[in-house]
Amino acid sequence: MILFSNCNSNKSIKLDDSVKCDFIDTDKFEKVEKKISASRKPNSISDAIRLLDSLADDNFRCAIIKYSDKDLYFSLGLLIRNQWVRHGTDSIRYQLFYKLRLSHIDYTSGLILDIYKQCLINKDVDLAKRYLKDNTDSLFTMKEKEFKTIQKDLFFLSP
Repeated sequence: MILFSNCNSNKSIKLDDSVKCDFIDTDKFEKVEKKISASRKPNSISDAIRLLDSLADDNFRCAIIKYSDKDLYFSLGLLIRNQWVRHGTDSIRYQLFYKLRLSHIDYTSGLILDIYKQCLINKDVDLAKRYLKDNTDSLFTMKEKEFKTIQKDLFFLSP
């Protein structure tokens, strides 16, 4: 069994089973977005996900799970793209554009949000298998290694 956990605090990055996601309070979601907007810039994808979760409440986590990719992109996704990637640290841009070879800045926030969503739903996910489809790509090994590093930074295996 795989348990996703924040390595720094040993706190699981998962929505508690007792939380029902029947109603999303958009005002509360926007308050968390404002906290994210005022936060520090993350240095890596795993740092971005840990930062998101440290600022999140259960309503925000439910929204990440329930909102469509399109709805997330045109709110939180644009904020992440512009503040954390475009005007963020060189190290996160290096990881996204050099190590993972993302071809466009618009893909960056989608990747961060999708990995976070996978953490929240506690899905047994292999990031390399999820995001790398073409193993004939000459850069496959480099990208696979980077996804494994992200996975190692975020998750630990539980017996």
